[in-house]
Amino acid sequence: MNTRMNLQMSRNEFARTLGGAASDANDAVVICERDTKRFREQFADAAGTRGPVFLANPDWGGREREQFDAVVDRRADDWDPELGWLMIPTGGSSGAIKLARHDQHTIMAAVIGYQEFCGADRVDGVGMLPLHHVGGLMGWLRCALTGGQYCQLNWREISLGNFPVENLNGIAISLVPTQLQALRGITGGVDWLRQFGSVFIGGAALTTDLCDWARENNLPLSPSYGLTESMAMGCAMSPRDFLAGAEGVGAPLPHIELIIGEGGEIKLKTASLFRGYWPDHRRERGAWATGDLGEWDSAGRLTVKGRQNDLIVSGGEKINPAEVEAAVKQAFGLNQIAVLGVADAHWGQVAMLVYCAERTLELTELGELLDGELAKFKWPKRVVKLDSWPVNSVGKIDRRCLRRLAGD
Repeated sequence: MNTRMNLQMSRNEFARTLGGAASDANDAVVICERDTKRFREQFADAAGTRGPVFLANPDWGGREREQFDAVVDRRADDWDPELGWLMIPTGGSSGAIKLARHDQHTIMAAVIGYQEFCGADRVDGVGMLPLHHVGGLMGWLRCALTGGQYCQLNWREISLGNFPVENLNGIAISLVPTQLQALRGITGGVDWLRQFGSVFIGGAALTTDLCDWARENNLPLSPSYGLTESMAMGCAMSPRDFLAGAEGVGAPLPHIELIIGEGGEIKLKTASLFRGYWPDHRRERGAWATGDLGEWDSAGRLTVKGRQNDLIVSGGEKINPAEVEAAVKQAFGLNQIAVLGVADAHWGQVAMLVYCAERTLELTELGELLDGELAKFKWPKRVVKLDSWPVNSVGKIDRRCLRRLAGD
């Protein structure tokens, strides 16, 4: 199947391609399903209706579900069943849950861009991310819409070292860094990862330690950058470049125009861009400011430098938490750390280091190791040790929970 001719397919055509059937039903459909087979069936059927479709995380707690239900209950003033009918949750790890609006057109643009990046009409892939998340959803849709092979694996089984017997040689798999770190410590994990053609890594930044380990073991990693709002992957690095020592997340995919705006903010312009947050409709299809900070290297590859709204202003100086985190990880070899801005009577804000490890970090030791690496005003002024590390279902740090545990 060649989707290059199907960018303008109707919603009914899209549903039929996935095995669903057309329906005149106008009711809203909420899909909150942990079983991946049932999720795919429900999604295909819901895509064939004329009402809005909402994806929900079955692992949400009561407060998160209340937030979600409150947004779902709102109604769009200018409902068009062909545009922006699919609502994908985003923002739950650091703020109120929002629902990014997509449809068959934005999905197909993303699929076509991925095809061109890979240089193949048929996409084969392995899924281990939850399907309510854009990364997991697109892992399945790329295969289903191009007639490719899709294999859904159970992360719990993989994490126990129970690797599948299927021949997965040469196809792609998507992981988050926490899964890669776990596989590092599992007997047989390295050999299993080597069989894939590409191991896409997204959702969070790779540590220097993990990159070095992957290169030493000749693992075909493809660091990537994407958002729910861009229908997943927007930039990716080839495994060849990664193994050659390249840094960052690669160059934009063919369907993505990426601009570094004033102050270093990343802006995207693409046909796969979302149509607003439900129930609003984003009619302007120009460049969208992501809130992420980035810079190009000399080869045109992107490095993501953190979130604009995470910047800490301390005594009039700006501190980028991602920069401090990278320096601390390099100095101490730790992975489970985060830098947060906290209120301070004298400086306005200061950097607080939160970490989870067996060892204990002292401020004096931090200063000794960061001296010469970072300006003094960027050094953490407070340190909090946690017994457990809060992450969400796709391995991203849950910063709201982190602040609560740190006592901020």
